[in-house]
Parts: sequence; C-alpha cells; structure tokens
Amino acid sequence: MNGLERQFAQTVAEHKSTIYTVCYMFSQDADEVNDLFQEVLVNLWKGFESFEHRSDIRTWIYRVALNTCISIDRKKKRRSSEVRLTMDINLFEDRDEDTKQVDMLHKRISKLQPFDRAIVLLWLENLSYEEIGQIVGISTKNVSVRLFRIREQLKNMSNDYNFPIMNNDYQNTQNTQTDMELENMRQQMNTLKKKLEQQEIVNDGLMRRSMKNTAGNISRRYYLIMALCLLMIPYSYWAFVMLNGFSIPFWIFTCITMLVSFGGTYYNSRKLSDSNMMTNNLVDVRRRMARAKKFDANWLFIGIPIAIVFLGWFMYESYLLHPDAFFNGLFWAGCIGGIIGAIWGFSLHFKTQRQYQDIIDQIEDITAEQ
Repeated sequence: MNGLERQFAQTVAEHKSTIYTVCYMFSQDADEVNDLFQEVLVNLWKGFESFEHRSDIRTWIYRVALNTCISIDRKKKRRSSEVRLTMDINLFEDRDEDTKQVDMLHKRISKLQPFDRAIVLLWLENLSYEEIGQIVGISTKNVSVRLFRIREQLKNMSNDYNFPIMNNDYQNTQNTQTDMELENMRQQMNTLKKKLEQQEIVNDGLMRRSMKNTAGNISRRYYLIMALCLLMIPYSYWAFVMLNGFSIPFWIFTCITMLVSFGGTYYNSRKLSDSNMMTNNLVDVRRRMARAKKFDANWLFIGIPIAIVFLGWFMYESYLLHPDAFFNGLFWAGCIGGIIGAIWGFSLHFKTQRQYQDIIDQIEDITAEQ
C-alpha cells in the first residue's frame, strides 16, 4: 500500500461513522447500505488526490457522501467496485436497545425527501446553517426555510405514525412536542454514532487492490520472461548454429533450458491470478503467496547450475571453433553477456522476492486487524 492509499485508509477510518450514518439513512436494508458505503468510498477515492484542503475534510466527506447517496437514490442503480470496504455491523438486524433507538431515527428520516434527509442529517450533526448551506449548495436562509418545513413534516409524522420518543412525560403544545422530538432525534443520532465508533472498518478490499497491483507487476515480469524464453528457441538456432557453427546438442540444451524456464515461470504465475487475489480467503492467498515466494527463491538452486553449465558449454564450443578463444570477440561477447545477464537476473529475482513479501505483509496487516 503506497503513501496515498495509507492516508486515504486513515481518513476513512477517522470518519467511518459519518460516512456510514449518511449511507444508513438512505438505505432500506443491509445490502443497500453496504452498496452505498462502497459507492461513497469510490467517489472519495477518486477525489482524494486532488482534494487540496481548501475546506474542512469532514465537510468535503459530507458533501461527497450526500451527493453520492442522493444521486443513487434518484437513479436507483448500483454498480460493483474494486474498493470493497464496509462496516462489520448490521443495524437492520441487531435488536439491542440502542439499535431500537437508531431504528426510530431511521424511520423518521427515511420518510423525508432525499434533499431534506441530507439537511436534517447535517443539522443533527450540530452543523451550523452556514456549514449546511455550503455542503448542500443552498443559502443560509434557504436552510432555515427547509428546516422549518422539515419540522412541520416531523410534526405530522408524530400524529400519523405515533413515533415513540425517549421522554414521554410531556403534555405541551405541538411546537414543544416537535422540539422535543428533534432533540430526541439528536440523542438517537449520538447513539448511532457511538455504536459505529466501536466498529472496525473491514478494509479488506482496499488492501486487496494494493496487493493486486503488486501481483500485477510480478505477473508482467513473468510474462516478459516467458516471451523471451520462447523467443530464444528460434533465435539461438540462428545465432549459435547458423551464424557461428555451434553444435546441435548445444542448441538442444539451450532449448531445454528455455523450456524449463518457461514452465517454471508459468507454474508460478498461476498463483498470481487476479480473480483469486480479489475473492479468495486471505489465509489461502497468503499461503499461495508464500509458496510462490519459496518456489521463486528455490529456483536459484536450479537456475544457477544450469547457467553455469550453459556458459561453460558456450566457452567450450567457442574454443572448438577458435582455439585462440581468449583473443576471440565471440568469447568476450559471451563473458560480458553472461555477466550482464547474471546482474539482470539477480536484480529481478530480489525485486520479485521483495514484492512477494510486501503482499504477505499486507495480508498479515489485514488479518491482524480482524
């Protein structure tokens, strides 16, 4: 996970209750709230790098979350996403006393129109009229007018649906009743926020995406190696046999070496499947990555002896063709090529080992948090 992704994950963790609260108030079941949560995260991620902190991060998160939820509520469509984050909680099925209070709040707010829902959510979060106006894009006066209308709607809801409140010991006017219900909603909002603050974000998806990128780098390197191995079969015949007169057995050995390299690389590349990386159990993914890392490390015990035999045979063939091979350009070209190849091969090997370890470390980070 790079620096920007870590910063994003930290920001999401700090504001998880805000994001989830907004999504919850625009949802009718647990699946819908998780879908919305993921959609909001996608849009936050898209704008995160360009966010210049000209406004408060919390204000920006509210704006993105509300715009996303309102837009989707109008379109009534969902799309899947690679950023699979959610919260390990189901407020639609939990039945403890706090969740009952939260459910009362959800029933009230879900009766409002999407835009009014956004305004009352921000008001319940104790934001000023000016802050609410900045987030939803209307004037402070318009916020005041909207909230007055919302108060009237809540008053009608109390009459029509007989919503219970925490304090029933009052016999007062309709306005006083509405004020008490609004205050009661604030208490229920605080209850919701406290429940959410106790939950951990399941950041499995974001980490999987980072792991997928790292695995993709390894896969591309493997594809390059496999392509070179296949290319070397016809090229080695032209360069060694036709051009320089090397023996057919040497060319056959070269072909076998290339095919063995191709087979080993292909075998290990199968462990880096994108679909497996994104969907399989993380314990299984870690086990597969550990095996791939070990196979890649053990490959040196095969590759180094083969390379030594190849270079030795190459020098022998050069000597047979040119007894004064020490002074022959082909001899030195082979030596220099062997040195460059060894440096390049070791560099790729150690880089691949580091990237395998990065994936394993990221999986351990996730499993340690769960």
